[in-house]
Amino acid sequence: MARVGISDGDSLRFEIFTGYAGKGEDPHLTQKRMYVFDVNAPVRDIELAHVGYQRYPIAKGRLLEVDVVTKREETDREIEQFLSDEEDM
Repeated sequence: MARVGISDGDSLRFEIFTGYAGKGEDPHLTQKRMYVFDVNAPVRDIELAHVGYQRYPIAKGRLLEVDVVTKREETDREIEQFLSDEEDM
């Protein structure tokens, strides 16, 4: 664990990679999480099942969750954007 000083409006991003031995990445569990520091937010613990040490949060502070996207959702967004771009041509 480490103390890190951040200022109001700073963001914190976690990239969590999950996979199975011999099978590769699990797109439904691999994810990106974005938080922003807000001095007016209540202090909270950020805990994710099976991430980090047991009984310890991966982060603690005045953090607001901004975005959570799995690898599968990210791939779906990219496909939709590609198809949208193709239709516009």
